[in-house]
Amino acid sequence: MCGIYGRIHLRENGVQTASDELFLAREAQKVLSHRGPDGVGVWQNGCVTFAHARLKIIDLSHRASQPMTNETGDITVVYNGEIYNFRELRRELEGHDHRFRSDSDTEVLVHGYEEWGVDVLERIDGMFAFGLWDNQRRVLFLARDRVGQKPLFFYTCPPGEGCFTFASEIKALAAGGVALKPRSESIIDYLIYGYAVPPATFYKSVQQVPPAHYLLVSHGDIKCGQVEFKRYWDVSFDGKELYKLQPDKANQRKSPGFTEAAQRVRTLVESAVKKRMISHVPLGAFLSGGLDSTIITGVMSRLSSSPVKTFSIGFSADSRYDETSYAHMAARAFSTNHTKFNVTPQGMGFIRDLIVAHDGPFSDSSAIPTALLAQLTKQHVSVVLTGDGGDELFAGYDRFSAGVFSELLPRLLRNKLALLGGVLPALDERTLTGRVRRFLKGLSLPLPERMLHWQPHFAFSLLSLCRSDLLNEVFGRDDFIEEEDSRELFKFQYGVFDKTRGMSTLARLLDQNFRTYLPNDLQVKMDRCTMAYGLEARSPFLDIPLIVECAGFPDRFKMCCGIKKAVLKYAFRDLVPAQILARRKMGFGVPLDVWFRTGWKKDLVDYLLDPGSMLNEYLRHREVVRYVKEHLSGRGNRGHQLFALLTLELWLRDFSASAPAPAPAVIDA
Repeated sequence: MCGIYGRIHLRENGVQTASDELFLAREAQKVLSHRGPDGVGVWQNGCVTFAHARLKIIDLSHRASQPMTNETGDITVVYNGEIYNFRELRRELEGHDHRFRSDSDTEVLVHGYEEWGVDVLERIDGMFAFGLWDNQRRVLFLARDRVGQKPLFFYTCPPGEGCFTFASEIKALAAGGVALKPRSESIIDYLIYGYAVPPATFYKSVQQVPPAHYLLVSHGDIKCGQVEFKRYWDVSFDGKELYKLQPDKANQRKSPGFTEAAQRVRTLVESAVKKRMISHVPLGAFLSGGLDSTIITGVMSRLSSSPVKTFSIGFSADSRYDETSYAHMAARAFSTNHTKFNVTPQGMGFIRDLIVAHDGPFSDSSAIPTALLAQLTKQHVSVVLTGDGGDELFAGYDRFSAGVFSELLPRLLRNKLALLGGVLPALDERTLTGRVRRFLKGLSLPLPERMLHWQPHFAFSLLSLCRSDLLNEVFGRDDFIEEEDSRELFKFQYGVFDKTRGMSTLARLLDQNFRTYLPNDLQVKMDRCTMAYGLEARSPFLDIPLIVECAGFPDRFKMCCGIKKAVLKYAFRDLVPAQILARRKMGFGVPLDVWFRTGWKKDLVDYLLDPGSMLNEYLRHREVVRYVKEHLSGRGNRGHQLFALLTLELWLRDFSASAPAPAPAVIDA
């Protein structure tokens, strides 16, 4: 796991001096050093410069250092990630007379490209992002893994300048000379979805390579600055693997029965864990006490000859968010070497650090405990396995059950129940009444909008929250009527759902979640929060053969008689302690409601109610004030929304050198 950077001049007359390019590369490398604290490398060849910051995981010798070049010097790569089937690919390549100088997975990528060209992507099983320069063809080849576990950003210079820059993080692009400016369209996306919609980012002119895509940039291309993404893999949750990892596979077999499906799940999960335990440095697991992390830890324990090191984090002062008792239960069951950390409210300095790590605002407050857990875990190991992806494959979220159930209700009944939801008290959504209220209020909406309503963002207060000039800039108009113009406002959401027509409701929800929340929130959080401290996270549930197999299962295997993740629970019923198997999903959140009324209250008021707030350029100040007052008075729980606004405000302040420090404010709650 590493940090990568590269810059290519597409026209000979655009090349700066070699020393200038090396300086920029080394500056970019410095800001990526948290991703790769164990080694550095810079390579230059005429119009191309690569830089690498290395985290040593496989082959700790200098022979595995990057940038890595083949014997003839024609192929050079900078790579971030892990190729789990590198040993099998190496044996195949050696059979084709390729000679290896290291034991690293990076070299498999070099020789694999020599042998198969861009088709090497069809054979790689892993998480990765890389840039590869083919000197003979004068082509830069960029690619990103199938699920989007590893990030890859790029910037194209204005026409006439003819340069192209890529990196693992946007801050490295800035260190390499790219000027960053906020993108208004992405602020709208953030308010609706909680993230910038790919391939866009929060910055003008900076894009990201989407998951399962690659692009080729040719030196001397007259279209320099224009890029074309090419998809090399896809899967649909109606069971169709559109591009196969290997040519023989699962959806060509007869659909299995429930017991056979559980056996397949068991075998595939065990295989996924086994290949992710290959490491030349200490390895452990995040153990929350939930079903998914317990399964991963249990399988690791059976495969390991020594006690697995496990790590959990909790909120001893707030039982609503503390599940460490279940983590201890699992640790005892598997005799792990367990370490527990306690979370306390962090100051704004820590939140600012997370904004830097994310290269922008972030609305998912679970990044706080994730980052703290990663920071403390790094003191013990360099690699951890996680339970990420289990809910995505096996329908573990409440919103999936809610979506399926709601579609069974007649429209007239849904409309009446929505009216009832509007009169229920606005309580904490972790309470039964709070969950029922949120469920009922969304029932009158079409399914794509219903799923947005059940998320803690601003989709249905967008028009009242945003200034008219922002709406005009993004949409070319500000005279929206929410009911009539929702398709335009939520274009991305409808676009994803439109592609799932004909599928069952559950398949549509799983497919949509796999393409949106998983890569754009969950995987971003895990990568940034772990790599901020040089810790590599591996997710067995995101193993491609397992994803393809589960995508083809009937709905009843995932959700049966009200039991979520049915086939997964049955597959591991002998491994997981009964209390964990039966418990309700808790989620990995923080008590924002309490924190904003206590330790964070002053910062909340100072930043969001400051007359000089940067949010005032985009949002209506009176609406922001209303959210703050409503929360502090206890009339409602706006914790998630206030957190999103606070990180947005702090991020925007970074773009205004003249922005004053927040003036102390007084609020009458």
